[in-house]
Amino acid sequence: MATDWVFVCPKCNNSEWDRLFDTLKNWANDVRHKCSECQTESEIHLTFDFSLGAGPYSCKVLDVFLPDKIRSWPEDGKQIEYYPFLVIVESLDPEEGYMSVWSPYWHLKYSAGENPQIIYGQYASHLDLESFASLVKKASAKGYLS
Repeated sequence: MATDWVFVCPKCNNSEWDRLFDTLKNWANDVRHKCSECQTESEIHLTFDFSLGAGPYSCKVLDVFLPDKIRSWPEDGKQIEYYPFLVIVESLDPEEGYMSVWSPYWHLKYSAGENPQIIYGQYASHLDLESFASLVKKASAKGYLS
């Protein structure tokens, strides 16, 4: 889970915040945040506070993806929507210089006449891009992906 995140302007270094769910959803839909000071497209910087000597890990978002179809279902009179993101990030440390995959997700609960309740998924994974590609390749080789 990202323990900290911020928009950073690469031109004037201005920092700004917005709700992370909205930020990632907008990015996945090709809507980028612009710096309020100079109107330059901002970067999203994340910091993960990993344990066992792996953190903190600071990175910038390179791209964000959502599936073509957002799944939904009814539960207890409410409509649930599931938003699984695939976020490609790159280390801010030039000595590390590697890309990773972060897969956060949110559930939105809709009740009639109310704003949706946004619930962060607590089991988001984060792994280096090479490991992720290896896993996808193995699953594809066994026919799970077409």
